[in-house]
Amino acid sequence: MIALSTLAAQDTTAYDFTTVVQPGMKIGDFTFTDDTIIENIALNDQGEVAFIANWVYDQSGAIMRAVFTPQRMVAREGDIIEGRYIDALFGRELVINEAGNVGYEAAFIDTSAPWVVQCGVFIGGDHFALTTNRYLLRRKKDSDGKSIPPKPSDHRDSQREIPSVVNHHGDVLVFLHLEHGFAVLLGTRRGN
Repeated sequence: MIALSTLAAQDTTAYDFTTVVQPGMKIGDFTFTDDTIIENIALNDQGEVAFIANWVYDQSGAIMRAVFTPQRMVAREGDIIEGRYIDALFGRELVINEAGNVGYEAAFIDTSAPWVVQCGVFIGGDHFALTTNRYLLRRKKDSDGKSIPPKPSDHRDSQREIPSVVNHHGDVLVFLHLEHGFAVLLGTRRGN
């Protein structure tokens, strides 16, 4: 009798999984490849997803980062948002609220004071929210004035373990390392 009550008390929730992003998929003008690195993932209670990805974008090995939802590229390094040039996106800070607004932290250069790099919080691809009052050194430049990119090996080394995210409804967002590439899957609970 105890065994039957224990079995009945176990969670037998099943999930339906859909692929959010994987190599070969295209969002905006960017096509994800096996070499794309997913740096962070976020999930709200509505089941909406945001993530930050980076990739090597030219022959010099320069790295580009961008914030995405499954429907669009929200912002990328090099964008100008309310007079602030996005110098570097940080993969560690990412949220998506119940209205679907994506928040992220970035290093920026105010175009009115281009000699200073600051850190701030941005909402979506069109709003600067606040500065964190942290200042950074500008990236090193070569003799032609171009930013010196990180070495290509830094790109693959930046892949880290990304914890799964669960919202208040029990839906789960999971990152998977695959033999060739990756996948981000959204699991929605059945029977809710």
